Amino acid sequence: MSDRRYLKVAEALRRQVARLEPGSRLPSERDLQGRFRVSRATVRRALAMLERSGLVSRQRRPGTTVSPPKIVRALSPLYPFEEDLKRQGLKLQTRLIRYQRAVVPPKLVRRSLRLPAGAKVGLLRMLRLVDDQVIGYDRRYFPPSIARRFDPALVADRPITELVSEIAGSAPTQAEVEVEIHTAMAEVADKLGITPGMLTVSVAATHYLADGTPVQAIVNSYRIDRVRFKSTASAIDLH
Repeated sequence: MSDRRYLKVAEALRRQVARLEPGSRLPSERDLQGRFRVSRATVRRALAMLERSGLVSRQRRPGTTVSPPKIVRALSPLYPFEEDLKRQGLKLQTRLIRYQRAVVPPKLVRRSLRLPAGAKVGLLRMLRLVDDQVIGYDRRYFPPSIARRFDPALVADRPITELVSEIAGSAPTQAEVEVEIHTAMAEVADKLGITPGMLTVSVAATHYLADGTPVQAIVNSYRIDRVRFKSTASAIDLH
């Protein structure tokens, strides 16, 4: 048999997972090795493929389990995450990691916020949870005018964009957003509780006031096994 036997194993397991309830345990690697008559390495490669696609979660204990249904996130950059989940009957929990009022931002963030070289920004790091399960790692970068007045003690109870709007004097009306699928680097993997190299969905956005002033740059990393995205649009009149 060829070295691509793991694909057949993965497909068989994918069909099995589709019939199981969330949280159900899959057989051990040793049992799967005997069932499919392949090596342990082949079984692990097949399971890794399912894990990267978000179908299963793998931990030393309890082992490999079927992932729960995914949270639905509207792909609308100005729609607060809190309100999005509230509409679905879910409560978003925010866990503050750290707030720094003056840090040197990545070059792309500095450009998004239209700041000169050497300028410092506020950096807010948070975890986003539903039912005590981490679903996302959220970083917010604020220009100095926002950063020095931002109160991180309020983030657990109010949407971040609402707090930024109060400081800015008006709500953002424009946004630019980019969505990419990345392999998780060490920091993101640690915060999300996943294995480095697993796929994550990265959503980067910049919010602007009506006059074009940028008020925050956002970088969200979501667990691909716990969040999916949707978007709605109206037909464009070409006449």
